[in-house]
Amino acid sequence: MYKLPLGLSIKTVIPMGFKDEKYRYGLVKNLDDNLSALKDLGFSSVDVDCCYLFVPEDLSIYDEGYERILKSGLKLNAVHMPITNEWADLSCQYEEDRKEIVKLFTKLIKKLDGFSPSAYVFHPGGFGVNEDNQDEYTERLIKSVSALTEETDKKICVENMAGKFFLDTSEKMIRFLERCKKAFTCVDVNHFYFEKPEDAILKYGDRIGTVHISDYDFIKERHMLPKEGKNDWNKIIGALEKVNYRGAFNYEVNDKYSYKTIKDNYEELFLDYNKQ
Repeated sequence: MYKLPLGLSIKTVIPMGFKDEKYRYGLVKNLDDNLSALKDLGFSSVDVDCCYLFVPEDLSIYDEGYERILKSGLKLNAVHMPITNEWADLSCQYEEDRKEIVKLFTKLIKKLDGFSPSAYVFHPGGFGVNEDNQDEYTERLIKSVSALTEETDKKICVENMAGKFFLDTSEKMIRFLERCKKAFTCVDVNHFYFEKPEDAILKYGDRIGTVHISDYDFIKERHMLPKEGKNDWNKIIGALEKVNYRGAFNYEVNDKYSYKTIKDNYEELFLDYNKQ
């Protein structure tokens, strides 16, 4: 029987606005209660979503959130690194800025390695990318990601994008991975506009570092609960088994779904798959 450990993307740190000319961050309200509820329901791990945060000068706020996770008994599967703006663009077109961005992420990785995540997930960036210049952006991304893979023994994963020219097909991602030997991909099954997720998974094989699980209508990413969209979940899970993926089955869905609803959905997906 094939069944992957259950995970969920959550936030631990939230923005709290300016005070005394500094931008402040705080922990999510009821974080301990939320983590306890996930543990009691049988979740194995969490991904921490830092996508829309700026990196504060004082990184200690990150410590608090991750310490709470480890104390709860949950594993830290992956940290989804900030993507907010040009300052976080690993394929930045300005070389000196790109080097500084790599330094910033290196500092954050070294900070977070102590909490033993399995992976770090990055968007490829690409502010200013278009159909004609994406090869140039890919070259810069290769430089940045290759540098980061030398700074940690955790998996550095680049997420496939949803129809934005840049790493939005398995063909483009595979070309990137062939050049960036130590990197992995994070497969977001909600992001495939030109092919089926199960087909891409089979092509990626052992270069899948982690996954983001949700459903959509094949028109735009929706982050719906599986079975509410058009994905074929038996084929997706079957592809993951064929490539021997053993990592977290990490849900990245809208906040409207309760933890129990997600857990019940997970049980149903794997029950359906294993009774074929």
